[in-house]
Amino acid sequence: MNNLQPVQRPSRHHISNSFLHIPTNKDCYKYSFFPRTVRDWNLLPQNITDLEDPKQFKSAALRILRRDD
Repeated sequence: MNNLQPVQRPSRHHISNSFLHIPTNKDCYKYSFFPRTVRDWNLLPQNITDLEDPKQFKSAALRILRRDD
């Protein structure tokens, strides 16, 4: 099962590292891990999704999460 599909044509709303929204019919699945994670990933700035070092990614992502609180 491969539900993660990259966006084929990036636009100002979709960065080059974003994934297509996973369609769901029920709220119980809509808020489960994969759909929620794709939504969260797509909201990250591209400079963070481009990071290859896991420690740098974690640090940058945590800064974004803390700023949104």
